[in-house]
Amino acid sequence: MVLSLVVLSLVVLSLMVVPSCRTPAGVDGSPPSLLDTRWVLASLSGGTITAPAPTLAFEEAGRVHGSSGVNRFGGDCTIDGTEIRFGPLMSTKMAGPPERMELERRYLEVLGKANRWSVTKGRLTLADAEGALAVFESEPTE
Repeated sequence: MVLSLVVLSLVVLSLMVVPSCRTPAGVDGSPPSLLDTRWVLASLSGGTITAPAPTLAFEEAGRVHGSSGVNRFGGDCTIDGTEIRFGPLMSTKMAGPPERMELERRYLEVLGKANRWSVTKGRLTLADAEGALAVFESEPTE
């Protein structure tokens, strides 16, 4: 009986001390989670994106993957607070229409330049020191 109370107390304490990666912003000052969401590109360097839009998804183990428009990509992602770094990223090498290949080139270039992120009202913004580079709409995964 005493042992089970000790174990229960430790579990409750650990839930209070160790913040979850899914803690909403404002609860403990941590930024919102990027996990469990498929991010669909809505704007790149201020320009609107047409379907099929590139995507981005984050994994707990510091990995990222998605579609760059024509090809699929994946690789490493380091997140520290609101700082972010992508790379190295690997991609498939299929060819597509010139305008889609240009979008893909610009999208992957932006991922390489981004160093900050924020989420507001279900929109992920990737930015650098000069401002917003890409804006994504959230699409929850199940």
